[in-house]
Amino acid sequence: MYRDAPLEGPACYKHAAAPGAASCARCGRALCDPCVVYDVSMAHCIDCARRQRRRRALGAAAKIGAVLALVVGAAVGVATRPRPFDYGADTARITQLHNKVMTERCDKRASLELEEALNQAGDYRRALVDSDGYFKQCGEWYRLRWVRYGADQHLGDHAAAVEEATKLMAHDPQDHDYPWWRGMAYEEMGRIDDAIADYRRTLVLLPAADRIPFNLAALLEQKGQFCEARRPILQFLQHFPDYATKPKIVEQLDRLRILGHCTD
Repeated sequence: MYRDAPLEGPACYKHAAAPGAASCARCGRALCDPCVVYDVSMAHCIDCARRQRRRRALGAAAKIGAVLALVVGAAVGVATRPRPFDYGADTARITQLHNKVMTERCDKRASLELEEALNQAGDYRRALVDSDGYFKQCGEWYRLRWVRYGADQHLGDHAAAVEEATKLMAHDPQDHDYPWWRGMAYEEMGRIDDAIADYRRTLVLLPAADRIPFNLAALLEQKGQFCEARRPILQFLQHFPDYATKPKIVEQLDRLRILGHCTD
């Protein structure tokens, strides 16, 4: 998970608050850690990864169809059997980690490595199932909540991601990342006021946060609170004065001032 990353470099194409950790091998868009999907050991955005897997699935279906045309009696059994997840180059490592976890269920390091590998391979559902198994047998461990948050976000289950971030906030109320993780999930759900509240929590815990001010400003502008939207940007400039002359920031502040008839 991205934590305390600098402002330099492109932001994630989907989450402006998150720095790009990789670029999609097909479309080139910048991706934050939770948005990276590995397909054949290469980083992809979720859209490109789905297209790649759909092409492979269609190719596999064509081959299966040819076989079924010859072996009609086996059609029902083949059609109803779930297709195993394709881990590609990660198959051997995931199998090894799975075997270790099954032998030593409460081995924290092995469990974390397995679930992170599953997330990287794109098997988010299995990562959630396996972490459930850890919690059931071994008790709570906050670090696995990071993995679950990323899996939930990838699956589009933003309500579940909110639950994970809420548990992390309860575990460590002073961690400045957890509120904005939850804020991102709230924003995806369209719960703008809740997202605003969480982004503000982050700025209280870390006044010098370098991306959250712009996420917060965008939501406040969306609500028509133009003068209020200027404040997090001005707070950002107090900590990063070198950005005060950046054209995009100057333009944004001027636009908000004009729209809101602001006097500050």
